[in-house]
Amino acid sequence: MVRLVQIRNGRERRVALVEEPCLRLLALCSSVYELAGAALASGRTLSSFAEKQATTELLDYETIYQGASDWKLMTPIDHPIEPS
Repeated sequence: MVRLVQIRNGRERRVALVEEPCLRLLALCSSVYELAGAALASGRTLSSFAEKQATTELLDYETIYQGASDWKLMTPIDHPIEPS
């Protein structure tokens, strides 16, 4: 099972795979909504598409989770036009 999170550092947004104790940043997509759309367009499952976008960039999940990082966890998914 693939677990995804959205994180933000100031204006920069990223999606990451949870690979405890780390988060592995994904390329291309800055939101889970965008990632899901790209996966649909490619004809792949969300899981396989996310794994294909995984980079070598790792962040410490616990530091982010505890709020001790410049990166902050966001809601699991949000809509770019209708944030509520």
